[in-house]
Amino acid sequence: MKTIDIDVEILHSGPELDLTEHGHGILTPQQVIAMASQITYKDKDAEEMALEVLSSDKDFNRTIKKSIMNSAGRGHASLTTSAYITVLIRNSSKIIDSALTGIVFGSSLMPSSRRIPVHLDNIVLPKSIVNADPELIALYINTSRENIILHERLLDKEISTQDAAKITQYGIAGGGFMVLPLESILSYRRELEIEKDFIPQEIHDFVEKIEEGLRELGMDWLYSARHHSPRNTYPYPHPFTDPEKSSLISDLQELHGIPKEPIVGVNLPYVDLSESFLHQIKEFLEFQEEVFQSEESIIENWKELELRRSELGKRYEGSLFATSFANISWRVWGEVKRHRTLEQQVESIYHAVDRATTTFRKHNNEICKGDLSDDMLEAISYVLKTPESIKRDKEFLIPWLQRFNDSLETYSILVKSGIPKSDAILIIPRGIKVNVYKRLNLFNIIDGYLPLRLCGTAEPEIQQISRLEEKAIGAIVPELEPLIGPKCLTSGYCPEPSKSYGGCKKIHTHVGLYNKRFHKKINDERVKLIESDFS
Repeated sequence: MKTIDIDVEILHSGPELDLTEHGHGILTPQQVIAMASQITYKDKDAEEMALEVLSSDKDFNRTIKKSIMNSAGRGHASLTTSAYITVLIRNSSKIIDSALTGIVFGSSLMPSSRRIPVHLDNIVLPKSIVNADPELIALYINTSRENIILHERLLDKEISTQDAAKITQYGIAGGGFMVLPLESILSYRRELEIEKDFIPQEIHDFVEKIEEGLRELGMDWLYSARHHSPRNTYPYPHPFTDPEKSSLISDLQELHGIPKEPIVGVNLPYVDLSESFLHQIKEFLEFQEEVFQSEESIIENWKELELRRSELGKRYEGSLFATSFANISWRVWGEVKRHRTLEQQVESIYHAVDRATTTFRKHNNEICKGDLSDDMLEAISYVLKTPESIKRDKEFLIPWLQRFNDSLETYSILVKSGIPKSDAILIIPRGIKVNVYKRLNLFNIIDGYLPLRLCGTAEPEIQQISRLEEKAIGAIVPELEPLIGPKCLTSGYCPEPSKSYGGCKKIHTHVGLYNKRFHKKINDERVKLIESDFS
């Protein structure tokens, strides 16, 4: 078993400016940013500004510091979104994915539990548990092992990885690659200050390790000036929040209860869709129908079709918004949070655990005996995602419920024994359900979020939720319905591998000629297009 001891390797920082041919070496990121910020005052670029100061009798570092204090010190976020680092993360748990990758200005690549099976040697332990009583260590390890053993057994029975993974916890080995502007690191710092008792310790360690390296990278003044400026950073969604404090999620839950299906609304700021917008929709759909008439037409016009859709979304952005309040697994929220243009909020994971614990304790005897009533399964469906592949067979269902029940009890024992909730949470399976609020703009309805999550290759749970959202939006605004569909509808063809494309039903409805031969043909044409750019 490995102890979590997060390692952050900074691969690169920028921007840098090489002035060695002028005899001055390489400027650090904050030096470049300070000089670039002077563009607003003088008709010179960053290099010209730097050379002017360096060739004068001015103290260069003092000039840099003064410039940063005058701009970043007043809260100009454009400076701290322009400076960045790239990092490799090792020796962490997978909790970093849930805690960090919803950041708005950053970007990340993380191991996918949908595709990579979990094994017993992946279990990791927070330091607070490593330093606890041997009985607590054994309890944490045994619960972790039993969850993963069930996961492996399900895989052996040909249950899909994406279904089986929901019984595994976040306390397994993780890591990843991230590109982070300083502004994003400052957002993490701000969240640590607000939710310090609820964010896992390895996230505190992650931010501190980055901050330790900023002076050597030549980014410390810029970071500090923005940090102490009288202006907030942009918030980002994560579930490690105080469960006792109210939020939009708790207000919606009080108003609607826990939603069995997404509660969807559409907001039309200007009362109704304008005649000009309706006309543009009509023209676009006519062009789309024309394109879909033949293979040759799709091959020749798919890019134009995409551009016209993009233009439609751009010209009428703000004309309407769709909201969705849904109850989904923590694992699947991990897919939602990666859409950085999507406004969203997520329930405190600690609140979700308390709700799940209350529900399971009511049915503890039935679960232990394997006596599963319909009423019990209905109650549990609001706190735990049980995939259909598990639900239809008691051989899988009973241990599935028992493992989740044991994990909740292990969490409770750990917390009562003094382990911070933010470390104990690593034992909770990712199938636990959390309430999520989303607000989709026109881009995310017709071009961004929904087309990706309606795709036949998307995670089944998120597909199901997205289809319900698609249906609800289409019922409220029928004029929009023909524009909503999986990503293959946006261009007339499926970019997925040939073994996957058959899952997309909508393209077969709209493009009757679509088949495996054409799928290969158009993707071959796309490859030629890409290769031609490099020839």
